[in-house]
Amino acid sequence: MYKDQKIAVVIPAAGNGRRMGTNEIKTFLKLRGRDLIEWTLRPFASCGWIDQIIVVGRKQDEERFGNMLNKVRAELWEQEISCPEMSFIIGGADRLESVDNGLHQLMDDINFVMVHDGARPLVSQEVIERCLEDVFEHNTSVICVPVKDTIKIATDDHFVESTPDRSRLFSIQTPQCFERNLLLRAYEQGKIQGLTVTDDSGLVEAFGHPVKLTLGSYNNIKVTTPEDLMLADQIMAGLEAEENS
Repeated sequence: MYKDQKIAVVIPAAGNGRRMGTNEIKTFLKLRGRDLIEWTLRPFASCGWIDQIIVVGRKQDEERFGNMLNKVRAELWEQEISCPEMSFIIGGADRLESVDNGLHQLMDDINFVMVHDGARPLVSQEVIERCLEDVFEHNTSVICVPVKDTIKIATDDHFVESTPDRSRLFSIQTPQCFERNLLLRAYEQGKIQGLTVTDDSGLVEAFGHPVKLTLGSYNNIKVTTPEDLMLADQIMAGLEAEENS
């Protein structure tokens, strides 16, 4: 299904760990004996559908990221798994600037670009495949899950203003995938207009293109707090138990 398409993944991986209670960047926190970023990287590197992976981080961590990429390459070669082109580049002042830096390092023949949070270590190959299926059809695909809780919209003084229909609410995750030129144009327009958005799909929406929501997984959590790291460990333990049962 993917043989005629060239796919790249940009992974911004410089998020600080202040809410984790550490000066370490989140992607180098340990999860089951590995750096968090290794868990994030492996499903993309080993799935066989990805042609290029660009990890974006801080200049002071360049050697550490390089060593991590070499380790992942070596492990894939040992398993006789074809490894995509993988590289590290230095990011910018914020996430959007960092992703933009990554977009300017795409190989010429890339057709579609995924963006995935470096601190989401539990993305599955099934979710990646669903994302690709939708982007090939719609030129956009944003992984999401239905909101479980009732959501209230509040006034400035914290009284309930309204209660939106929960059936139409989704919590947005990554990966988010877009046709290459669409995403590049959206980023360029965002820079010109000075837009501030919280994810890549926000730029594409502002550019006026419809964005397809693709069902993800509640396991695909973003590690932000110490509790998230413990939850990620528990999810991994549960997945391993299922595989071994």
